[in-house]
Amino acid sequence: MREWFSCEGHSGEGGQVEGPDQPIKTAIKAVSQSKEEEAEWLEEVSGNEATNEDAFLALLLPTLLNLEKLDLNIDSEIDYVTRVMEGAARKETPFDTRPAFEKLTDVMQTMAERNYGMKPQHLAVPLQLPAIKAIFGDRIYSEDIEDEEWSLRDLTTASSTVQHLELRESKLNMADLANLLRVPIALKTFIYDLAPNAYNPEFRISFRRMHKALESQTDSLENIWLDSGLAYWNSPWLPERDDLAPLPSFANFKNLKVLRIGSTFIFNTNHNRQLGPLLPRGLHALHLTHGGHEYISSAIEELILQKDEYTPLLNKVVQEGSMLQWRSLWPSLRNVAKVAEENMVSFVTISDGSDQLGRANGQKQENAVERGWGLDGEIQWAKGYTSIPQPPFYRIVDDWQQ
Repeated sequence: MREWFSCEGHSGEGGQVEGPDQPIKTAIKAVSQSKEEEAEWLEEVSGNEATNEDAFLALLLPTLLNLEKLDLNIDSEIDYVTRVMEGAARKETPFDTRPAFEKLTDVMQTMAERNYGMKPQHLAVPLQLPAIKAIFGDRIYSEDIEDEEWSLRDLTTASSTVQHLELRESKLNMADLANLLRVPIALKTFIYDLAPNAYNPEFRISFRRMHKALESQTDSLENIWLDSGLAYWNSPWLPERDDLAPLPSFANFKNLKVLRIGSTFIFNTNHNRQLGPLLPRGLHALHLTHGGHEYISSAIEELILQKDEYTPLLNKVVQEGSMLQWRSLWPSLRNVAKVAEENMVSFVTISDGSDQLGRANGQKQENAVERGWGLDGEIQWAKGYTSIPQPPFYRIVDDWQQ
């Protein structure tokens, strides 16, 4: 990154660089908040072996005044970048007279695979940016089981302009999740892919507390996707550790149009639960994942038959599961399709790959096309160098129509 500052090294004996070049020194001085921070920064970037991407990148980013999208996929702790972004967001010295990041709307944050992941504090910084609209995170983990992350806790309620929040392979404790969701002024899309329990055997989650956290955005959310990889549901620790009592009703989420959700979040062991009373009247589409079970097909059929009573605007239902594996499910799928056609509802079945792609073991099919971000993969970011396989596009299946 030294080349970004277009400078030649000042060499001493043996060709060794004696210290940072003048343009780098100038850049550090321009963004440092104290002499102590300036000295620390200088030490990080000194010498030929200086490899701290974070320290160099934090000098470059504030100079990009028209920056709108930022993909932070780096191989180090994000410390210096966090400092300058937070300082700029809060208009602290020197950013009170030297604005930065004022046009930044979209931020992606992830780390290299050999790092465990990022902490929730890294979400607190972009939330404070003046023009932020969308935040994407990969492998964001709360460090403590219940303790609140202070940087999220201290943010002002209803203070962020973010509208799209998407966390993949992530796991926040219930306090951090609640603090995160109360900060947006009007969040429209929330996508949360819960990481498998294998990452943190001592971690405890609660579906009901997740729902309580979402209630901070009851009046604004239009799209919700709550899910988890197959490895999570296959975890041997689940029954003892987590509170998996099904989620309460979403009926009060008056602007919710699309709900995409793991079937365990809705049913768990209550296989007779009705879907209609759980959904808002304005819902347009329901997508149930990990749904390769006959009781889910029956619940969908009943929902469509009760469309006029509960969800008059419903026009699409997706059942995602191991449809190809369980041929015994096919007759019930045919029944749903018939009822759906009669009630002008599109019914789509998708194979989640558990029967062919080996996703239950955290693997993916060799030639599978990875899904983009957003509800339907419509948001594209450059492929990072994490070795964790992102979920592939699962294919629509209709073998049951035979």
